[in-house]
Amino acid sequence: MENLSQLYQKFAVKASLYYDRAQDIQNDIPHEQSWRITYLTESLITNFWQSWCSFCRHIIILSCRGTFSRHNDSIASRQADNSCQRLGYEALCAIRRQTPKASKTIRFLRQEPTWGDQDKIIDIIGCLNPGNSDTLRSAFGLPLAGPKHLQIVRNACAHKNVETLNQVRSLSSHYANPKIKSPTDLAWQIAISNNSCGIYSWIEDLIIIAGQATLTS
Repeated sequence: MENLSQLYQKFAVKASLYYDRAQDIQNDIPHEQSWRITYLTESLITNFWQSWCSFCRHIIILSCRGTFSRHNDSIASRQADNSCQRLGYEALCAIRRQTPKASKTIRFLRQEPTWGDQDKIIDIIGCLNPGNSDTLRSAFGLPLAGPKHLQIVRNACAHKNVETLNQVRSLSSHYANPKIKSPTDLAWQIAISNNSCGIYSWIEDLIIIAGQATLTS
């Protein structure tokens, strides 16, 4: 069975790849048509968001089933049904504030919650209660903007309307002199927190969270 060290390494490699691709796109901005930059940036953001959600899903499932941390600490399996179908159902109940019913499960991945949602994952961890719950809550509760900003921009790219664009614009105070005409513009604005383009800041934040979440039980 995969351990948390392996899971972290896989995510870190993907994050590094997205970082490099972001640099390639940024280098093309001065001499490429704006719509091409927008399309490439949307694709990058969507792929990175999906990788983040996959990481969040797998770390919780692995933790519930029993595994080893990056410090090689043993994380005991939950004494319960740890199938993906049951865990997905319990996670869904957690974000709906519902009490899970005995033996009930979900059938399809599309029924699972958005694992990478920073507003929901703490509730999911609390409901499923894996052996490393304290570590997970501490990591996913870090005051880093990356997960939420990435999610808001990705959702605005997927559902283009005035409301989602205004959600992106509501993040403007975190960036230096932002000019937001389309959701992807925020990826190339300078984040005040670290004087780096938004996309790089988000990637770095998620790597930090992933590293902390996989450390110890």
